[in-house]
Amino acid sequence: MRCFSLLSVIPLAALMMILIAIPVGASQGYTPGYDLEFSQFLQEQGANVQPSVVSIETRFTRMIHDTNGLMREVTVSGGYSTGFIYNRDGVVVTDYTSIIHPPSTYFAITSGQPESVADYIKVMLSDGRTYEAEIVGTDGATSLAVLRMINIEPVDSIPIPIGNSDDVLIGEPILFLGYNYLSMERITYDFGVISALRPEIQSVEQSTNQFLQVNVPQNWGNQGGVVVNTLGKVIAVMTTYVPYSDATEIHFALPVKTMVEVVDAILDEGEMHRPWVGYRLLEMSPQIERAYQIIGDLTGDGLVTDADRDIFMEDTGIDLREALFVIYVSEDSPAADIGLKEGDILTKFNGVPVPTMDELTNEVEKYRIGDTITLEWMRREYTVWDPYVADTVIEYFGQRDAPADSE
Repeated sequence: MRCFSLLSVIPLAALMMILIAIPVGASQGYTPGYDLEFSQFLQEQGANVQPSVVSIETRFTRMIHDTNGLMREVTVSGGYSTGFIYNRDGVVVTDYTSIIHPPSTYFAITSGQPESVADYIKVMLSDGRTYEAEIVGTDGATSLAVLRMINIEPVDSIPIPIGNSDDVLIGEPILFLGYNYLSMERITYDFGVISALRPEIQSVEQSTNQFLQVNVPQNWGNQGGVVVNTLGKVIAVMTTYVPYSDATEIHFALPVKTMVEVVDAILDEGEMHRPWVGYRLLEMSPQIERAYQIIGDLTGDGLVTDADRDIFMEDTGIDLREALFVIYVSEDSPAADIGLKEGDILTKFNGVPVPTMDELTNEVEKYRIGDTITLEWMRREYTVWDPYVADTVIEYFGQRDAPADSE
């Protein structure tokens, strides 16, 4: 049997072409086709932000039954999480779930057991120095907790560089900085992209907030980490929210615009007051139309279609595709003050049609507590739909229960 060498089989010219085709980067230790220059650029941006990113360790005190059936107090670890320095006063922002633990069992939840608040909080800077911290305030609706490091000098409290979350684009590359349970005292860098803008989720306090959807790995402990753009600015804060339970690389991050608003409110007033009118609304749907007998088969074809809705609009002046259904009105609220009731159809918010909850949220965000707004709605009296218009003042939830000198 003959053995042929490679050179005897492949012509010299072809062999030269193979050698030329081998990427130079393969000999330099990085993946062919990988943009090393851009990677190094993002690493430099991360290095500029890193001094402001901190690791947080917590401990909780809990009461347990010992082997004799007696209650005794024990201290348990709350684990690791990530946060960042907000200002020169030692203020640190992190994820709500790092500091507040909900009742751990179904019995505890149903029996009204209160949430557990961390008894001890230790903040570690990027250079390894540690400081004990105290809780300034929390906001469950955005999953934020505000802490303050004790006895830290202003020169050591390096605030995070804040970017503009309004200019974020889908597909924009980002760098995620955070600590996690595996790395503990070592910060991690992860590359990712912004994959969606303003998805809505129901948060801890059932308040709809707007988030950025990011595709980036997330491990236990790096909630509260920061999303950095290519300008080296923080544009979002990572939360524990995911679109579904098994998601590993799709997560929701809170835009810094919202974060700054919440943190400043907590620092100034102790809590975040949100605009509140006192109603709950639903987007119109065939199910609501049937359940409340709003519209029937007006064309005689056995179905309720847009043709029926067109006739309904001609008869009543209500375009069901451009309105929201009032499902509940709180007692002693701005909405109740002007006579809004369950079953009414809201047609305009301060002169603007609001066909979806997202568009209503966009309109509400334009106003502040104390602003006067105009609501327009329709109400059915027997078979006749009558129009209503009234002005009311936006308040915050619990404002009427607060002492007069605190408003």
